[in-house]
Amino acid sequence: KLTSLDAEMRMSLDEERYEDTRPRDPKLPLRPILGSTTSRKDSLSIRKNCGPDNVCIPDLQMNVTSNVQKYLLGSGKRLQLDVLVQNMGEDAFESTYNLKLPAGIDYIKVEKIETMGVPVQCSAPKQSNNNTLRCDIGNPLQKNGLVKFKVLLQPVTSHGMKPIYEFEMDVNTTNPENPFTTEDNSYTLRLPIWIETDLRVDGESKPKDLYYNPDNYTSETNATTEGEFGPAMTHNYTIRNQGPSDVIEAEAFLIWPAQTLAGNELLYLLEQPETSGPIA
Repeated sequence: KLTSLDAEMRMSLDEERYEDTRPRDPKLPLRPILGSTTSRKDSLSIRKNCGPDNVCIPDLQMNVTSNVQKYLLGSGKRLQLDVLVQNMGEDAFESTYNLKLPAGIDYIKVEKIETMGVPVQCSAPKQSNNNTLRCDIGNPLQKNGLVKFKVLLQPVTSHGMKPIYEFEMDVNTTNPENPFTTEDNSYTLRLPIWIETDLRVDGESKPKDLYYNPDNYTSETNATTEGEFGPAMTHNYTIRNQGPSDVIEAEAFLIWPAQTLAGNELLYLLEQPETSGPIA
């Protein structure tokens, strides 16, 4: 509580509800009346460490570190932000920590590490508050006081992701700081996103071995069916991503010997390839 508590007392006589218009009897005593002062005000100042001028000027300082220097997308590892907030000035009232989460980051929880008896209460981010985590970190956060806690987050793969996570955060209080001490009240943590994939291609031919003798087949000019040109063969290919990161988009190119060195037809497609899985 930064402002004083104000109290006011009002005084009045309990008078009749309806005005008495009858002539006054001179034998009766006079009715009492109030003086000009019918109220009294007073204020009670809240004791706070604000110096002789009773004006608190805090100096909040924030330091944030991450458990990784870059994040391996798809690893499933939690992202941990260690947050330390200190007040090197006078008492800071209604002090808060705010963290805006980027796209592709899910909030898990906040764990307290050291608060020196200061309660840390956080409200989870949601769309209505611009996906911002808000934590109350002391009312007041006293002079030389500190709070230390960790924010646990879970990165997820999403379309349209940027190549870097940007976490914008700040600490604030209702009694303002001196302008020259506010530089360490805000911070943007930038974590590069590391992508690691392991694509594996397996293939098989059916039949496994093929022997072709042109003398056993009809010439191109006389053939009327595909089977008269030569034997058919099928190639099966399997593409796997052994991760850990997802592959958002990939292309596969199939190359085969279509002609002999003499320019004669050798292999050609009988029909469009058949596919299964997320293939366009």
